[in-house]
Amino acid sequence: MIRFLVTAALPYANGEPHVGHIAGCYLPCDVFVRYLRLNDAEVRYVCGSDDYGVAIMLSAEKEGKSPAEVAKHYNEKQKSAFAGLNINFDVYGSTSQTKYHTDTTQQFFLKLHEQGYFEKLSSTQFFDPIKNVFLPDRFVKGTCSYCQASNQNGDQCEDCGKMLDTKTLLNLISVFTITPAVTRQTGHWFLYLSKFESLVKDWLDQTILRETTKPFVEGLLTSGLVKLSMTRDIS
Repeated sequence: MIRFLVTAALPYANGEPHVGHIAGCYLPCDVFVRYLRLNDAEVRYVCGSDDYGVAIMLSAEKEGKSPAEVAKHYNEKQKSAFAGLNINFDVYGSTSQTKYHTDTTQQFFLKLHEQGYFEKLSSTQFFDPIKNVFLPDRFVKGTCSYCQASNQNGDQCEDCGKMLDTKTLLNLISVFTITPAVTRQTGHWFLYLSKFESLVKDWLDQTILRETTKPFVEGLLTSGLVKLSMTRDIS
């Protein structure tokens, strides 16, 4: 018997699934899993909530709860929503409640560090002087300096796909206080994506991708891969 492991993108534990989530990700996976089982394949369908990151912090701020409380609440809501739609995961976990997640993540990044791909550096980050907090990713919005699209998050432009940082995001606004953000120095761990640029180019020449996906990846390579901050100034 052929065995399959099918996974679906982990939804952030900061809200309930909506129609776009289901149609774009979980329903197609569910159809595929049902097809495999009808053909007598052994399948494990695995998913779970992503409990870490800026999205959870924003919801916690709005709801007056701790991030842990928000994550646990919406994990249960998501389980209930999927069950109501008859989308049945063999495992629906949680990155903050599953005992394997922390150990596996630490092993992964320690291995990268041992191979010279991961380094702690001092860097300039967005900062809200009124609330006195750093502003990772979605805590700041501004204008993309590449395509001039407004209201973009601090990490990537949704219009042109370019990765953004303190040098490429203009007219900075803190989402907390809706006031101009500034930049300050802080320490973070960075992944050297630039060291993989030639490998990605070779892979792109050989792989089979959707017509819309390949130009998108080529566009990212055109602007050059960067050192990407993998940590955040959040609790």
